[in-house]
Amino acid sequence: MANAKTTHDAFVHAVGSGHAPTRKLSILALALGLVGCAAGPDFKTPPAPQAMSYTTGKPPARTASTPGELGGAQQFIAGQ
Repeated sequence: MANAKTTHDAFVHAVGSGHAPTRKLSILALALGLVGCAAGPDFKTPPAPQAMSYTTGKPPARTASTPGELGGAQQFIAGQ
């Protein structure tokens, strides 16, 4: 049976010291941040689409609610 040090050393050798993933993620984050600057200073926001409303139809004349004690109005009580 292997002792704890041998098992730990084998695990560290197989997985690595743990610093490489952090370094790789840092480099990746920096690279993605720099790629975001590639649009250039002459970038112009495109115009918004012309829309008359958010929905395609009319809203209902009445809405439904469910009965129950959780359907009451919410209120803020200071100090609680």
